[in-house]
Amino acid sequence: MDSATSGYIRSNISSDKTIRESFNTFEYKQMKILLEDLTTLFMKKYSFIKTIRLKYLILRFSSKIAEPVASHSKKFETPEVQFNCLGVNTRQTAIVLGNYHDQHLNSQFQNIKFTQNTKHFDALCCNKLITQLNRDGRLPDIRQTTSFKDLHPTAGKVILSGLGKEDAGYDSKNKFCKLKENSRIAAGVGTKVAQDEGHIEVYVEKMNDFSATSEGAHLASYCYQKFKHECDRKIPEVIINSYEDCCLNIKCEPLERDQWLWGRDCAETQNFTRDLASIPTNMMTPEVFTQQAVKTIADIPGLSMNILQEKIIIEKNMNGLVALSKGSCRRPIFLEIEYTGCKCSEEPAPVILIGQGVTSVNTSPVCKSNKAQTHIIGAATVLATMKMIAEQKKPINIRGLIPLCEISNGPCEKEIVEGMDETIVQVSDPRRFNVLAMMDALTYSRDRKPIAIVSLMNSPGLGYSDLRSIASATFCNNESLWETFKNAARHTGDLLHRYPLDAQYDNYIKGDCGHWKNASNVDPLSTDARILSKFVGDKIPWIHMELQYVNYNPHNIPYLRLDQIPGRPTRTITEGILQMLTKDRKK
Repeated sequence: MDSATSGYIRSNISSDKTIRESFNTFEYKQMKILLEDLTTLFMKKYSFIKTIRLKYLILRFSSKIAEPVASHSKKFETPEVQFNCLGVNTRQTAIVLGNYHDQHLNSQFQNIKFTQNTKHFDALCCNKLITQLNRDGRLPDIRQTTSFKDLHPTAGKVILSGLGKEDAGYDSKNKFCKLKENSRIAAGVGTKVAQDEGHIEVYVEKMNDFSATSEGAHLASYCYQKFKHECDRKIPEVIINSYEDCCLNIKCEPLERDQWLWGRDCAETQNFTRDLASIPTNMMTPEVFTQQAVKTIADIPGLSMNILQEKIIIEKNMNGLVALSKGSCRRPIFLEIEYTGCKCSEEPAPVILIGQGVTSVNTSPVCKSNKAQTHIIGAATVLATMKMIAEQKKPINIRGLIPLCEISNGPCEKEIVEGMDETIVQVSDPRRFNVLAMMDALTYSRDRKPIAIVSLMNSPGLGYSDLRSIASATFCNNESLWETFKNAARHTGDLLHRYPLDAQYDNYIKGDCGHWKNASNVDPLSTDARILSKFVGDKIPWIHMELQYVNYNPHNIPYLRLDQIPGRPTRTITEGILQMLTKDRKK
């Protein structure tokens, strides 16, 4: 064999691997059999060198056939690397733009309405965007997207997301700002499409509202994959930036920048709640939650925490926590987190947040149909809200109370539990532990003389609810406080629905051996709230929210992934507390 022929064989055989990697499994096997037969016949008459050249020519000029390439179980493929003149890998970046859609003008593409930034981008790429839309014949409506490639060197893909009607205002039926909600939906849907396709950097324009757009994009990119191997993760981690950060020479106003950062902080607060609530039951105990709380507040100025161990809990007659945890080896813990943002000569009364923190339940049959880790969603929301307000350095005083316990062989039926204020509760249903878990914290907060109390709880086994995951069931004894949080829900999109808190429920919760029963089968939501109201009284404004349905029933929110815990209504609670601060300033 001469040197020229051997060099020819080496150079061409090295390209066989590249060719075969693009083939599919079935056709490659068929081609391999055919090649072996041809080679066998050819070698009988011709030399070895000509046979090698025949093999190469068959692989080179055949249709694209492929040998299977072993790969991990990733559900996304990272786009190929391609750099522009600025050194930016454009194949891994995506831009999410918005367009308005009117159902009456669906086929009239001459009336396409772009947002201001979408018009700017279309002008940069010489009207390629509108040309592609006219060619494809489909304009995305709300919750819909259309993707385009290679429109501009800055991005590998441009995703056009529908914003609905341009004049969308307040939705009087569902009672929320539709303009902001459409911005969250458009940004969230576009971000999920870019993330599912493997893009690791996404630029989102401001849509209708910069703050709402930032919320929707950051909430949509969340996926709890902490304990998954990198090759088993469904979607890649993505970096969300504003459209103005892209290399398109666009100036961003300082106010718009603040709105983007505020929306990002609100979304990250909700994602922090989702992180804590998603921890598996076997890894979440009262001690673990306490450690998470200590790590969270360690570097935030103004936050302090007092940890009450079992001995102090017994001394303070917090018998509800003691009764629930008596069958578990994990001892109860009571956390008191304090934030002092208003340092005046006369320290104002605080707002108190109370979150249920039952880390796991091992005895109740009803928990087979409910996720055990869901019972700390109230505690996680309290910690996330206080973290957010402390980081923003808001001038308000807040205290967070988190009773933590693990239930294993809890109280039996007809047992008697005496609260801190000597109120006697009779255990009529051992599976309904929520009242026993919250009653001591409510009594403890009443002694602090707060301006308002916000309690968060999720009850197991309450059965079917007409609301499903649409809105959080809410109970309130003060009209002004209710209006504050109702207005907050209009801005955030996490709706609240008020349930009755009337004295007529007293007939269903009266105990035989004590003052009250811990549960009733008649309207469980309202009767549970009515029992808790006995530990608050009528003088202190109090609002109570039930979080079971909005977090663990299937939802229809486009900017939240279906297989993830939503973490609602964290943003509504944060917004409501800030609106309380605004009202106090006006007074």
